Amino acid sequence: MNKQDKIMAGVDKIMLDTIGDDEGVIARDIMGYLQSQGVVIKVKGELPLIPKWWTKKSINCAELVQQDMIKAGYTLTEPLIKAGKK
Repeated sequence: MNKQDKIMAGVDKIMLDTIGDDEGVIARDIMGYLQSQGVVIKVKGELPLIPKWWTKKSINCAELVQQDMIKAGYTLTEPLIKAGKK
């Protein structure tokens, strides 16, 4: 069973365990569970900026690293629930 299947099974369990509960309670339980499993939101963004003060040689190296990050599937994410919000 892969990670996605485990998460789906956990959501299914919450749904079955909370039948008849208030929708807000169910939603909070599911969001809390997803956060506990490390679920994140993919957001639009750009690769880390290369400082302008770097030398040309450093910039070339950083550009190569950025290309490697793109090939590896670099994705900007943020937490499902931001700190201090519940």
